Amino acid sequence: MKVNSIKIALLDAEPSSATGISKVLETGGVVSSRFASSARLFRELRRSVFDVVLVSDNLPDDPATDVVQALRRATTLQMPILVIAHNASQVNLIDAFDAGADDYVVFTSDPSSLLPRIIGHHRRARRREGSGGRQLSAGDYTLDLDACCVRFRAETIRLTPKEFALAKLMFSSPAVTLPRDHIEIVVWGSTLPPLSRALAAMVARLRRVLRLRPEHGVTLRGVHSMGYRLDIAAPDSGI
Repeated sequence: MKVNSIKIALLDAEPSSATGISKVLETGGVVSSRFASSARLFRELRRSVFDVVLVSDNLPDDPATDVVQALRRATTLQMPILVIAHNASQVNLIDAFDAGADDYVVFTSDPSSLLPRIIGHHRRARRREGSGGRQLSAGDYTLDLDACCVRFRAETIRLTPKEFALAKLMFSSPAVTLPRDHIEIVVWGSTLPPLSRALAAMVARLRRVLRLRPEHGVTLRGVHSMGYRLDIAAPDSGI
């Protein structure tokens, strides 16, 4: 795993604090995306995917624990979350873990430990993904991750490796708008040329082959200027 490939979101309301944290990460070759408010972070999470989220405890409007709980309530957002504390507190540490944080780092006393802990949590998260259930299900669709095929009702549908990679990515993140560049990197290994229609063509084929339509309870929608989103209908309802 390349350390500089880890995408980190840093929520910190204090410019000096955010700069200090960013410098520590940059020393290790990691660049973070900085957000001064939780509202901005959540807006970005609707269109971007991050591997790790850092939440500082200096937010003026939202306690860090509230932000962590909000992230955990969004069930598709299961990336590691670390609370960055600027003053050690046993009570705050317990509250952070109770809220769903994966770690509590007192940055002022040991800034050098931050990056190794981020890397450790990211590696464990990737191992969990790799050793998790070997199937993904949505409505009448089941993706067999070992056979690399899709089962729709009584039918088995074979896909090309890239088509299956796209299907796996979208079914893994229902109701989340995935950016085009993120999809391209996962499926092709790098972003495509700006005028490329390869992704749009593959999405169209996936819709057709898997019959992703409202009457089947699952749709794959394009989100203008952003990317694509897989929507799953609630039982007995339309999308």
